[in-house]
Amino acid sequence: KGEIKKITENNKKLLAEKSSLEDKLSKITGQSDKMTKELEKLRYAAGEAAMLHEKCQKMSEENNKFKSDAVIMETKYKEEILKRKKLHNIIEDMKGKIRVFCRVRPLSNSELEKGCSNVAYISDEFTVQLEGKKWTQNICL
Repeated sequence: KGEIKKITENNKKLLAEKSSLEDKLSKITGQSDKMTKELEKLRYAAGEAAMLHEKCQKMSEENNKFKSDAVIMETKYKEEILKRKKLHNIIEDMKGKIRVFCRVRPLSNSELEKGCSNVAYISDEFTVQLEGKKWTQNICL
């Protein structure tokens, strides 16, 4: 009888330990499933990140191309402005119109000491802007 009691108690301990181990196994299995799903999500995200990186590189290359095209177009635009201005001047000369030339200089030290201020500003290669108290006039060169 004593030996049967020991075996029974040992059996109960083993069954409790088995139950505890089964619970732990179930928790670990659940965690493993969660980690597997998370790994799949991360792999998917990594694939998307790689795709986005490729798109970003392509867009950067296109942007650089557009910048270089813009520089070329700006150069051509300035050339065309010069051609148009030369042709305009030729036509105006043929019509006998008078051209006005303007030279803008910085203020001298004595003008600065008197408190004078600039009234002529060069906007671009062809325009001088004059400012007065009540008026502003753009003059094309």
